[in-house]
Amino acid sequence: MREVAVNYYYDLHCHSVKSSDALSTILELTDYAKKKELKLIAVTEHGCGMIDGPHPTYFEVSPRVPPVINDVVVLSGCEANIVDSSGNIDLEEGKAALQDIVIAGIHNLTTYNTNSSVKENTQALIGAMANKYVDIICHPYRSSYPVDVEELVEAAIKYGVLLEVNAHVLKNSNEAGSVMLNTKKMIELCEKHNHPMAAGSDAHIAFEVGEFSVFEKMGINTGLFNIFDFKRKDLRLINRLCESKKGYKDLIVNQEKLK
Repeated sequence: MREVAVNYYYDLHCHSVKSSDALSTILELTDYAKKKELKLIAVTEHGCGMIDGPHPTYFEVSPRVPPVINDVVVLSGCEANIVDSSGNIDLEEGKAALQDIVIAGIHNLTTYNTNSSVKENTQALIGAMANKYVDIICHPYRSSYPVDVEELVEAAIKYGVLLEVNAHVLKNSNEAGSVMLNTKKMIELCEKHNHPMAAGSDAHIAFEVGEFSVFEKMGINTGLFNIFDFKRKDLRLINRLCESKKGYKDLIVNQEKLK
């Protein structure tokens, strides 16, 4: 893993009170993000296929969230649940198209098979990547849902999807365990292919926004987290932001640390 100076100026995985297992409003999230000198956050509410998710109509209204709140750029979106081994998600295509960002992953409390194999889990994540509205795969490797990391990285490059390094999952993992070992392997493979990765705190309360200290503790230090390069037309999220009517490209470019 190459040693690179990294500024964690964004957080692409946060939840507000619209996810019923979270405790802060969007205003509170942005207020704390500003205090931590973050320039951008993504508010990614749980998909409707999980008991903690909002009513489906939320994802019709969420595009009304302003692109800037408290001087912080805000992407409003969904953490969709992968519901089967084919990679289908619990966010309708029409609603997915309305979001500023869509991340997707395998979760408990959904219809996904909890006794799935490595092959099935890998197939499910790759199937989700094939969905043109999925920008990021969140917490790709979890001890309860192991995957083939090499296949996953190959597919991420093929589809232009970002793989997330999830601070919450790492914080609750054994440093010598499978999650940490496979996360580091995933980073090394992405570095080899110069494929960016997303940093996400998985914040469920404002105080967790931008909380990435576990990365330093576990020796994760990579320039791959510097993702906002608008010349990277191979990345789905970058293309989505460029096409957004909210003007995200200009807003982000104008944030000095996001250049």
